[in-house]
Amino acid sequence: AEGTLIVREGEPADSAYTIDEGACEVFRMENGERVVLRRLGPGDVFGETAIFTRKTRTANVQVVEGQLVATVISRDAFERALGDSWLRPFVMALANRFVELDARAAKLRSQEVERGDPEQD
Repeated sequence: AEGTLIVREGEPADSAYTIDEGACEVFRMENGERVVLRRLGPGDVFGETAIFTRKTRTANVQVVEGQLVATVISRDAFERALGDSWLRPFVMALANRFVELDARAAKLRSQEVERGDPEQD
């Protein structure tokens, strides 16, 4: 339902999601402020990075419009699908690079807030 927090930053990941209906926002709390990273709708996915990297969730995901209908994909299903495929190292590299870039972006946003710079869109 609208307002439901599906994924919480810092929690361990055991599943990822594909959105069938509805909409949600991916956000972080930075310096006490809610920073929306992206809005997701039907056809979008979330939660995959933590599955691939085996790290904790890097953001929150909350339903923002109507009822969210999503398919839940377990870590085991990801592992079976990737198997020992040549695709595995590519997927892992992309996930790790995304985490690195995402951390850099968060650091830059934090520095802008500290300097009092206006937000850039």
